Amino acid sequence: MKEINENLDAIANERTQFHLQEVVVVNRVEISEWRETNSFLNKGDVVYGREKDKESIIEQLVMHASECQGVSVLPIPGIGGLGKTTLAQLVFNDERVIQHFEPRIWVCVSEDFEVKRVIEAVIGPSCGGSNLQHLQTQLQDKLNGKRYLLVLDDVWNENQEKWDKLKSILSYGSKGALVITTTRLEKVASIMRTLPTHQLSGLSKEDCWSLFKQGAFQVNNETPNLVVIGKEIVKKCGGVPLAAKALGRLMHFKIEESEWLRVKESEIWNLPQDDERYIMLALRLSYHNLPSKYRQCFAYCAIFEKDSKIDKNRVIHLWIANGFILSNGTKQLEDTANQIWNELYWRSFFQEVENDDFGNVESFKMHDLVHDLAQSIMEVFGSQSGLRSLANERLT
Repeated sequence: MKEINENLDAIANERTQFHLQEVVVVNRVEISEWRETNSFLNKGDVVYGREKDKESIIEQLVMHASECQGVSVLPIPGIGGLGKTTLAQLVFNDERVIQHFEPRIWVCVSEDFEVKRVIEAVIGPSCGGSNLQHLQTQLQDKLNGKRYLLVLDDVWNENQEKWDKLKSILSYGSKGALVITTTRLEKVASIMRTLPTHQLSGLSKEDCWSLFKQGAFQVNNETPNLVVIGKEIVKKCGGVPLAAKALGRLMHFKIEESEWLRVKESEIWNLPQDDERYIMLALRLSYHNLPSKYRQCFAYCAIFEKDSKIDKNRVIHLWIANGFILSNGTKQLEDTANQIWNELYWRSFFQEVENDDFGNVESFKMHDLVHDLAQSIMEVFGSQSGLRSLANERLT
């Protein structure tokens, strides 16, 4: 481990010497196309387990938000594939919302949170290549005095200044104007919200099964044996609709019991790439957007048992013991490690946080699929048992 760290330090020094910049190599075109969303639900699709969420949000939109001065913002945070966009689509197309808000606008933001681009998307294609001042005037004409609903889908921007600038431009609407944002980052939700955040939970086992079954079974092949195996496969989904849907599609053309058993006994990340790619794109995208110094700390959390309660202080000490936390000369190692933990929490990698009597974080958990992701990345660094032994020795 010491030699590896020294080699990495040497590479980092060479990168600085030659003025090279770190770039995560991903198929950007494929991801960009895959992530592009719109306000329309696919015709014929049945949405399971989101009726209560939809009603709760509509109640806030139509009733409580009308009492607020200026534009209100309601964030929906959660891990990739949890159904944030689908829930926003359900709300956006509900008849009560259609009657209450005019206009309704949908903007897929993704990572490009430039104020000018967002305004252009709100105004529409007629805006041309105008400068920001002209765009702002056009936006004012479109929204002035109107009770509009704007959905900003898939927001990653953590820059408070950029959001404040856009929010001031959006303030032209009348009382009751509202913005819904979907994001993977709790930090983004905290920056943007004026209304209470809508925390989206995973689907129940029954709803996951219904979603899986919709894609998995062809006519007349819903045999008792396959149903039993299928319900075991659904446990891998961890309440994530995208995983249930993807696994259902995977099983659709598998009619032999042996094929179903093979999938049941495999981790999602060990499936053939074409079958796993949708889940991988949804969750690995969050990992690729981590600063490089956080990635190893996240992956290391795979050493803990799935669905276990993890002691925060122990994690921090293990990170330090393994040399993942480097001193910058101004902060204690524990402070730097605590900052990294907070960032991972804000980015939805950790959940079910428990505090002590003084309000300090005592323990947390990881979603099953997030744990699987960490485990698949951990293989790059070495065996879990070896790293666990090494960490224990250093702590001793």
